[in-house]
Amino acid sequence: MRLISATTLLTNLCPTKRIFGLVRQSSLLGLAVSDPYLSFGEPLHEFDMKSLNFRYLKELCAEHDVEGLVLGIPILCKKTERAGAARVADAASQ
Repeated sequence: MRLISATTLLTNLCPTKRIFGLVRQSSLLGLAVSDPYLSFGEPLHEFDMKSLNFRYLKELCAEHDVEGLVLGIPILCKKTERAGAARVADAASQ
C-alpha cells in the first residue's frame, strides 16, 4: 500500500467508496468506517494490538467496499503530538 496525503486520497477516491480510519489508543486499535459520501465515520471494531489479524482486516475492507485507509496520529489539544505519534508515522511508512 502506498502512502499518500488525505487530500490526494479524497481526490482520487471512486464515488460511493468508503474509507477506514484507524486510531491507536495504548494497546488498542480502533477501526471506523465512513459512509459512502464521506460525511461521517461509524465505529466498527476494536482490536487488541497483540491479536490484530490483517487477513480479517482485509476481509472487512472487501465487505465494506473500502478503498482507502486513514491512520490517526495522536495529537493533544495544543496541537502537539502525543507519545506514540512517531510510531504511527513509522508504521504507515512500512
